[in-house]
Amino acid sequence: MVAGSRLNNLQPTGSLISVEGSRRISQAKLKDGFSIYHVLVFAPESPCGGSSTLNNGPQSIETPVWKCGKSEPEFQPLKVTYHALKATVTINSESFDLSRGNLFVIRFDNDWKGSAVQLTRSLGRWAEPDKVLHAFRKALPNDNSIRTLKAP
Repeated sequence: MVAGSRLNNLQPTGSLISVEGSRRISQAKLKDGFSIYHVLVFAPESPCGGSSTLNNGPQSIETPVWKCGKSEPEFQPLKVTYHALKATVTINSESFDLSRGNLFVIRFDNDWKGSAVQLTRSLGRWAEPDKVLHAFRKALPNDNSIRTLKAP
């Protein structure tokens, strides 16, 4: 079950979406602090301006919002859906099994067409953005765009 989410705009460019969950450890008790998934997003023009979350029972949907110019309307080219019962994440229309890893990289081209990659690495506990970025760097040590990222 989703307990919370956060969106961090990164320097020099990029956004990090992290979703935390709770697990039932007995009939009456939930334990918080579990990392459900982390998505690193590279967009062509601007950092993400915010995110909306919809929790509907075992399903949670994150929809980041971008605004590229002062006169441009906001738009949402990305939807990340977590299915608790299936233990999957669906990024736009592509589904991924979380047993294979809970770190994802999404890159948008200049036409805002996105491609998602699941990394075969998982974070089990909730972590601060610097530790999450460290996990991405370990998974992709030769990726210059990830190596230079810094959390605010």
